[in-house]
Amino acid sequence: MKFIDAFAAAGSNLITVHIEAKDKIPDMISRIRKNGCKVGLSLKPKTNINKILPFIPMIDLVLVMSVEPGFGGQTFQKEALKKIADLRDLIGHKPVQISVDGGVNDITAPACRLAGADVLVAGSYICESSDYKKAIERLKK
Repeated sequence: MKFIDAFAAAGSNLITVHIEAKDKIPDMISRIRKNGCKVGLSLKPKTNINKILPFIPMIDLVLVMSVEPGFGGQTFQKEALKKIADLRDLIGHKPVQISVDGGVNDITAPACRLAGADVLVAGSYICESSDYKKAIERLKK
């Protein structure tokens, strides 16, 4: 909660917070909206998607963590694919994007897209590549 205003002031247009945060989620959603930003909620690998259901009408994005947050370079947890597909079914045609972060590379990216992901975060895959442009092109295929 204490960083929302600062991120918005720095120019963020979408702020994502963990559903597991100790702060009250509705209060954080309200604060993000008051700052004129879109809202994302993130789910750690072991968090059940049902925790996010009450908030679907209030958010713009769900971020599925396919690794435990905080440690770059981890291997993609394939259980995330079912979570992505289940979320896609639950969200349906509502204007809520599904993003995936953790272990995304040229092998896991197509599986995530097939499961229903709209946005892919591929930090280590790109940053550890000797040719960023080629790495990005492989992701696009």
